[in-house]
Amino acid sequence: MKIKDLFKEKYDAYVIFSTLNQVVNYLPYRIAEKQEKKIENVYNITYDSSCEKKDTPKSSENSFPENDSTFKRFDNKRWDELLKDKIEIEKNICIEKNYDQQRIFNKLEENFFDKDSCSERKYKEKKKFQSILWNITGGQRTLIFSIIEFIKQNNRTCDRIIYLEGNTSKLVVGYLQSDSENNKKIVYEAVEDKYMLDELKISEVFELAGFKIQRDYINYLKKELDSEDILELILKEYTKADKEGKEHNKLRWNLVNSNKKKYKDDKVQNRVEIFKDALIDLFEEKYKGKGNTNKFIRKFTKNTLPFGYLLEELTTYVLKKAVESINKGNNEEFFAELAHNLKLYRYQSDYDKKSLRELGEFDVVLLTKNGQVIIFECKSGIMKSDNAKARHYTAYATGGVYGKPILITPLLSDEVTKVYNFIKDNEDKDVSEKTLKDGIYDAIIEALKAAARANIEVWSIDEIEEKLKDLYKWLNK
Repeated sequence: MKIKDLFKEKYDAYVIFSTLNQVVNYLPYRIAEKQEKKIENVYNITYDSSCEKKDTPKSSENSFPENDSTFKRFDNKRWDELLKDKIEIEKNICIEKNYDQQRIFNKLEENFFDKDSCSERKYKEKKKFQSILWNITGGQRTLIFSIIEFIKQNNRTCDRIIYLEGNTSKLVVGYLQSDSENNKKIVYEAVEDKYMLDELKISEVFELAGFKIQRDYINYLKKELDSEDILELILKEYTKADKEGKEHNKLRWNLVNSNKKKYKDDKVQNRVEIFKDALIDLFEEKYKGKGNTNKFIRKFTKNTLPFGYLLEELTTYVLKKAVESINKGNNEEFFAELAHNLKLYRYQSDYDKKSLRELGEFDVVLLTKNGQVIIFECKSGIMKSDNAKARHYTAYATGGVYGKPILITPLLSDEVTKVYNFIKDNEDKDVSEKTLKDGIYDAIIEALKAAARANIEVWSIDEIEEKLKDLYKWLNK
């Protein structure tokens, strides 16, 4: 079975479960729409207790005080509102958290059969919807078991159950197989191709999570970065290993040095001058005074920490190359967008839909066509533990369980190993005494410690392409 076979016929209804990761509900709807089989009736099964108080037994009305709390772990009402901005929901079907399987089953009968047929118990004669697409990705076990029983008892052979596996972009389809009235079972099979939405955008995924990007951004998978030839030159020289028994890689040493934690008199100008001189030396050697490199340098020296901004551009460039390399080995392109320097906003409150407050900035964001969001935090200097933990939370809040934060460090992979060894025992002989005493690594060591405490994965600048390929090695399978 392929995706096109799943949507060969138009479904009468699409049933979803309320979840933080609403992109799993959004994608099948949009894919059906793309196949010219748009589903008109969308039903959302939710745990929002406020929408049907009359259906709640008096004894359990206050069983879940968290539902009315300002600080909720599971804010289904908010999640539902965010999805409603993207999909027209026909009805919210409210399930109380204390409902047993039979009560959920009754709810399904009430909503998906004609009322007359329900009262007469003649299900085969009067079905409200002949075919339903059930997306159980965000559902809990009791709900899923009730749906399976509902399909089996009512011989719903035209219904399909789908589950989206985010880590591998696989879609599993279930359907009723019935040999006789007493021998009914749900058979599952994995769809051959991957579920993807070519037009998926970072802004869409963030909006489904309740965040906004206020300005237009460039998708660098579709457009070149400025001065890619210069970025390639810097990358090649920067990632050269130190020669044994000789001085450090001059370019890397000076660029990292420009972001050193403290200078004499702590003057910002020191950072800018060291950064500028490092690039001028490289360009003079390569271009012999020819070429418009001054404009490139000025773009970064406007900032007090120019190396940090250069690291972001280098990361974006390497990711772009890595994606192009991955695409060559596959029949179809899996990545949707690559953006740099995204400012993130959120509404002041659920009641104030006009004013936005800035939450922070993402250095680099990579989005896959199945809704995975990878957020790259480029740190050429200090990152405190609180910032690292906040970044981990923000990645989860914007991308749900598909959100992944990664720290990009300006050190090479072997240098990171040495630093971690130094952190561990503070006596690693492989780490030069001069490097540590001069404080070149001080800020970076702090960032690596913070990332470790926040459980954030660290990628070195020289292993980005290799790490991305390894993360998505299953694409070739």
